[in-house]
Amino acid sequence: MRFHYIDGLKGFFCIWIVLFHFTARYPMIYNEQPFFAFTNGGDVGVLGFFLFSGFFCIRSASKVVEKGAFKWYMDKIKRLYPCFLLASLSIFTCSLLFDEFRNPPNFSDLIKSLLLIPYFSPTIDGAHWYVFALVRYYIFFSIAFHFSLHKKDLFWIILVSFIILNGLLKRINVFNPFEYFIPMWLDNRMLEGMFLFAFVQWGKKLYLILYILNGVIISTTRSTIPCLLILSIYPFLFEERNCLIKKILKPVKDFFASKPLLFFGSVSYMWYLLHQNIGYAIIRFFRTNYNYNLNFCILIAFLMTLFFSFLLNSFCEKILAMRKKNV
Repeated sequence: MRFHYIDGLKGFFCIWIVLFHFTARYPMIYNEQPFFAFTNGGDVGVLGFFLFSGFFCIRSASKVVEKGAFKWYMDKIKRLYPCFLLASLSIFTCSLLFDEFRNPPNFSDLIKSLLLIPYFSPTIDGAHWYVFALVRYYIFFSIAFHFSLHKKDLFWIILVSFIILNGLLKRINVFNPFEYFIPMWLDNRMLEGMFLFAFVQWGKKLYLILYILNGVIISTTRSTIPCLLILSIYPFLFEERNCLIKKILKPVKDFFASKPLLFFGSVSYMWYLLHQNIGYAIIRFFRTNYNYNLNFCILIAFLMTLFFSFLLNSFCEKILAMRKKNV
């Protein structure tokens, strides 16, 4: 079953992230003043992406038993890598052509980054940390799924307990044994997506309680009101058993399944990887060389990175389609 409105939601959240980086992050770095600023866009958009990742990660857990943990992990990487490779090469090439790049990667950084080795590979400056986070989480959960730990309530309770303890120990500034393990190998935003799937699929109240508890933790460390709003709406989007809820939310789902948002969703991963590095360079180029208005430069960067992402994404889709055909 494919949730088409989720593709639209990906596009919606990616737009929010791009606007945050162009209207809030860029002006903060270069001391500029835009017409408006999406100050909460980063927290909200990334939360949305991690929710999707967690939801669909555990949704495919049964395939670990069928394929084996390593094959399942490699299938995930093969889906991530073509876009990541093209985005990395594009950013590196553009950094050689334009002087406006902030923290341009050198050739050594590019090669190390393309190896996708957790802990050891430096990421290219920008949004590429997200890919490395997913790689680590897929390693962790491929092992967990292999031993069917996701079917044990105690496993999830322990994970949430570790996250709570990690947060408390950081606040009181004492020795923290979880300091390196939790941030690197677990993310409570991804767990939130897993709790959501477990509650919707299996209907156990424990997972709803964990979803609420973990959601409160997320909201206390990030943009409180927007994050709480999204987390309170999400369970209803996946609720298929209640006819009244389905009827009420049908216009919402239809909106997110509209063609414009589906288009943004189809290029969201590539756009997310490209926009920050190349987008900043585009804004800087037109500001310094032509002295264009900042808001007009943001619009140019928005459209150019979107179009470039569409071209590269289309090429990646052809590669994936060829690979499936050969298989």
